[in-house]
Amino acid sequence: MNLEKNKTEVRELILKTRQGDQGGQESFNELLRRYMPLIESLVSKFGADELLMSQIDDVRQEAMLAFYNTVLEYDMEQNEVEFGLYAKMWITFSLRTLREKQKKRQPELLLDTVSNDYYVCDSEDPTGKILEEERINALYKIIRSSLSDFEFEVWQLYMSGRSAKQISALVGKDVRSVNNTIYRARKKLREDCSGIVSQNKKE
Repeated sequence: MNLEKNKTEVRELILKTRQGDQGGQESFNELLRRYMPLIESLVSKFGADELLMSQIDDVRQEAMLAFYNTVLEYDMEQNEVEFGLYAKMWITFSLRTLREKQKKRQPELLLDTVSNDYYVCDSEDPTGKILEEERINALYKIIRSSLSDFEFEVWQLYMSGRSAKQISALVGKDVRSVNNTIYRARKKLREDCSGIVSQNKKE
């Protein structure tokens, strides 16, 4: 099956990347090629923020670093969370953190108009990552319990940046069936995940 073949290929590329030799670099480049549409979509989304639009290169660099860290930290022992979805979660978290740092930096930049010194942001609070991990785990449990096996598989692929046409080729269903599945999944999750979404907005 194309989907299983794709998963196997991605896992092999991750393992080779972690080896750190010349083959590892080539494997990482291939992972980067496969997931660049996802990375660029997130860079474009956060780069449109008024706090970050003048720092698009920094946004892209942060996204690339987050992707590389995802490759190193992805749990290869589990088979439930697809790599692309995991990568999207952590790139998003990293860019949110960058945006928050920029918010803190703004007053310092206004006060330091005479000095040529660069403002150094405080180191990232590790509790932020822990809380985000807990939220991701809670969200995953809700999604997994709300969707059928097929809906969950399609949803992971969709959220990892793949188009309906690409998903269709991977799962062996026509594009219309995939679009209908995405629609059903959205409808279920809109209600079931409303609690976590509301919490995010408050923060």
